[in-house]
Amino acid sequence: MNRMQRTCVSLLGLMFCLGGCEHMESAVVATLSTLAQQRQQAAAPAAWTATAFAAPIGDWPPAGWRRKFLVGFTPVPKQPLSTESWLETWDQLLKQHSEVVLKHLEVDWQAFLAGPDAASFKELEGLAFVSGMAKRDDLHMFYVIDPLEHNREAIDQKLPPAIGRRFGDAAVRQAFTHYAMRIAKEYKPTYLGLASEINTYFTHHPDDAQAFVSLYKETYQAVKQLSPATQVTATLQYESLSGTIGGSPHWEYLDWFGDTLDVVAISTYPSPFFQNPDAIPADYYTRLARHTTKPAIVAESGGPTGGSAAFHGSEQNQERFLRRFVELTSDLDLRLWVWWFLHDWAGPGYPDFFKTMGLRTSQGHPKPSWETWKAMVARPVS
Repeated sequence: MNRMQRTCVSLLGLMFCLGGCEHMESAVVATLSTLAQQRQQAAAPAAWTATAFAAPIGDWPPAGWRRKFLVGFTPVPKQPLSTESWLETWDQLLKQHSEVVLKHLEVDWQAFLAGPDAASFKELEGLAFVSGMAKRDDLHMFYVIDPLEHNREAIDQKLPPAIGRRFGDAAVRQAFTHYAMRIAKEYKPTYLGLASEINTYFTHHPDDAQAFVSLYKETYQAVKQLSPATQVTATLQYESLSGTIGGSPHWEYLDWFGDTLDVVAISTYPSPFFQNPDAIPADYYTRLARHTTKPAIVAESGGPTGGSAAFHGSEQNQERFLRRFVELTSDLDLRLWVWWFLHDWAGPGYPDFFKTMGLRTSQGHPKPSWETWKAMVARPVS
C-alpha cells in the first residue's frame, strides 16, 4: 500500500509526515514539546479514563456488548497544518477517543550497519516526540518498521547498493536487526511490527521470501531479549492473504512464521470488493481463526467517503463499515483495531483511495462515522 510521500508542506508538516519524514527539525520538535507541556500545565487535563468518553448514541452498540479490543489511529491532524491543529489532535482527539498510536518507521540502513547504538538517525526526533506525547497521554505505541518500498512490492530502494538489495544479504540483515533492537531497547513499545504487508513482497519476490522469514525470526529473538513484554509481529495484507485479491488464499504464510508471531496482524481495506459493507460475507474475518490460534490485531483498516465510484466510498458506507466490522469480528480473538486516518488528507502524496478515509474531514469536521466510533469507544475494554 502506498504511503505519504516525504513531502513536507509546512514547518509542522516537516515535523511529522507520519511515515517518517526524510528530514526532521529539532527546533520544531522542541517547540511542539514545550507547547504541549505548557498546555498540560495550564489545563491540567485528567488522566485517561473510560468515563471521559462520550455516551453511546442511539441503540448502538447494543446493550450487553463488551468491547474486547483497544483502538487507535495514525494521528493525521486537521489541515492546514499548524501547531494548534497538531496539539488538538493529541489533547482532544487521540487522548479522548483512542488508546493506541500507530507510527511507521523507515530503516536508516547506513546508521545501523555497525550496531544498534547509532548516535543519530532519520527517525530520532520524530520518535522522541511521538513516544513522549504518547507517554504523557497514557497511550500505547505501535511501531511498524518498513523495510520495503511504499507499494510493498520491492525492498527499500534507498538502501545503499553497497549494503545489499535482498533480505539474504548479510549487511541488510545486520542493519535491520540493529534498528529493531534500538527501537525495542529505547522505546519498549506495546506492539512492534517488523514489516508491513510483507505478503505483498512475497508475491513479487518469492525467491527472497524465506530469507525475510529467517531474518524476522532472528530479529524476533533479539527484540524479545531487550523488551520481553513487546508483542512482535509482521503485518499481512488481508485481502491478499484471504484470496479476495488474486483468487487464491495464502494461509501458508502464517505457518512460515510459526510461534514467532505473538499476534497475527492484518491490514484490511475491503470496500473496493463489495458494493456496501452488508455485502461482506459473515465469515470474512473469522476465516483467519481457522488457520491460527494466535490473537489478532488489525494494524490498518479503513473505508473512504469519496473518490472513484469503484471504491464504493460514501459517508453511509463508512459509518456502516464501522458497525459491520464489530459484527464480523465478534467471534474473533481481536486485541487491537487501528483505523488508518483520524482526519482526511487534503495534501499531496496519497492516492485518492486513502485521502477521504478519515473519520473527520481535513478541516476537522466530524463525519457520521466519528459519532459511531465515539459510541463504540465509550464502552471500556473488558
